[in-house]
Amino acid sequence: MTTDVVRAPLRAEVLREQLVDQNRWAALDVVDRTGSTNSDLAEAARAGAADRTVLIAEEQTAGRGRQQRSWTSPRGAGPSTSACCGAHAACPPPAWPGCRC
Repeated sequence: MTTDVVRAPLRAEVLREQLVDQNRWAALDVVDRTGSTNSDLAEAARAGAADRTVLIAEEQTAGRGRQQRSWTSPRGAGPSTSACCGAHAACPPPAWPGCRC
């Protein structure tokens, strides 16, 4: 896989206009880099983030999925996205390391 992908940076204000201002999502944040959008959003949910909150990262260094699979997403390769879609949807199952749900 190549890591020299060229893509314009995401424009958070445009995404918010299209996805939040038109009542599709409650909140949307774009970050430059994160370990895991899922971990960040789970923490935000525990801290009271609204249902229908979206987090997008330009680069993800410690993505994780089912069966403890991990991955990275280099800058420009594609946005990494997580969404909180319910009272506890953003919280991974308690068996996941580091989860305090």
